[in-house]
Amino acid sequence: MSQQDLDRLFEQLLEGGPASRRAFFRRAGATGFALTGASTFLAACGGIQTAKKPGKAPAAVNHAKTAIDQLHISNWPLYIDKKVNKEFVKRYGVKDFKYTEDVNDNEEFFGKVRQPLAAGTDTGRDIMVLTDWM
Repeated sequence: MSQQDLDRLFEQLLEGGPASRRAFFRRAGATGFALTGASTFLAACGGIQTAKKPGKAPAAVNHAKTAIDQLHISNWPLYIDKKVNKEFVKRYGVKDFKYTEDVNDNEEFFGKVRQPLAAGTDTGRDIMVLTDWM
């Protein structure tokens, strides 16, 4: 449908033109498009843009690299192959690496770490792999 057809349908809808079933559905479709799709369509076309002032480029982050001394991970059982962990330890020289498959259920695992987290103390884990809703 062209913009002219939509304009004509919208005008007929406002004026209360013919009341046939076909006209009713055309008007309903045009109204639905005007209320929902038109705004999305117009936003996708670029909308209103304001000119940005040229600013200072952000400074590059420059921090010293440090070796990973220890890494303790809690994950789901059979999530990562043991070979991957061995290669990681070898490549990055992790001295104290502990990989525990102790996440069997989100609520159960949260019960294990809830009190230390609430107290603001260490859970003994650097990385905990949970599902996205936790």
